[in-house]
Order: sequence, then C-alpha cells, then structure tokens
Amino acid sequence: MTVQYFPDGQLGGARELVELVQTGTIDFTKVSGGLMESFALVYGVFSMPYLFNSQEHFDNVMDDAGIMQPIYETTKDRGIVLMGIGSVA
Repeated sequence: MTVQYFPDGQLGGARELVELVQTGTIDFTKVSGGLMESFALVYGVFSMPYLFNSQEHFDNVMDDAGIMQPIYETTKDRGIVLMGIGSVA
C-alpha cells in the first residue's frame, strides 16, 4: 500500500476532502464528527454536551459495533464509509 500525504489543505478543506472521497478521487480522509453531521444528521449526537461521562465511557461506546455500525452505515449510500471515530484525550 502506498499512502500519499497532502498537508496544509492542498486538496481543499475538510468538506471538499469528504466530497473527493464520495467521488472516488481520493480513498480516505480524516474529518470531524461535526462535519459528518452535514452528510447524516445522526452524527449530530456526538456534538451534544455531556453525552459521555468519561473517556472510558466514550471509548466503550466507540468500540461497540452494535451502536456504531448502524451509524457508520448511514452514509454508505452517499459513498462514505467511516472506519472509526476517535478523540484526543
């Protein structure tokens, strides 16, 4: 596998990168949950304050395929398949 890195917005902003993924121009990108809300409203849940009571709670939810897989599937028909959600603690 070869990965090319394009720093400093060379390919556009976050929204443009998601749109490039949708068209198949690029294979993957990293985006925020807030941006994903514009592609599927369900991602707005991650912008809710006090949704998680600890980092451990967040990690447990993100690792639970029963919770996250249906959320990931909401954008599949738009050409976007999420691989995971993370945070910086």
